Amino acid sequence: MMKILVVYYSMYGHTLKLAQAVAEGASKIPGAEVMLRRVQEFEAVDQIIDQNEAARQVREQQQDIPICTVDDLRSADGVIFGSPTRYGNMTAQMKQLIDSTSSLWLNGEMEGKPAGLFTSTASTHGGQETTLLTMMVPLLYL
Repeated sequence: MMKILVVYYSMYGHTLKLAQAVAEGASKIPGAEVMLRRVQEFEAVDQIIDQNEAARQVREQQQDIPICTVDDLRSADGVIFGSPTRYGNMTAQMKQLIDSTSSLWLNGEMEGKPAGLFTSTASTHGGQETTLLTMMVPLLYL
C-alpha cells in the first residue's frame, strides 16, 4: 500500500475543489491509499471568515476534513500540496505548515518522497508560476 497525502489550503473553495479532484485521481492508482488533509486556519482569519457568508459556507464544507499534522507528512509515501496564490506566493497558512516540519528535515524523514504541487488564482497571470516556485523551494530542502 502506498500512502499519498493531498494537503491544501482553501478559503473560498477553489483550491478545495482542485484538492478533491487530485485526491480522486490519485485514488485510481492501484495500491494507493489517499489521505486528504487541510491546513490549519489562522485565528485572525477565522474571525474575518465569520463575517463573510461565502467563506463561512466553504469553511463548513471542510469541517470533516482533518487538519494536516507533521505525523501525516511523516507517514505519507508521497505528498501533493495545494495552495491559492497570495501576491505570487503560497498562503501564509501553508507556509506555517511547512515551517513546522523542521523535525522531519532534521531526521531526513522526507528524503526521497515524491511531491507535487497545484495552485489556483483568480486571474490569468495571477501568480500561478511564482506560487508554485515558492512552494517548491522548501521541498528542495525537506
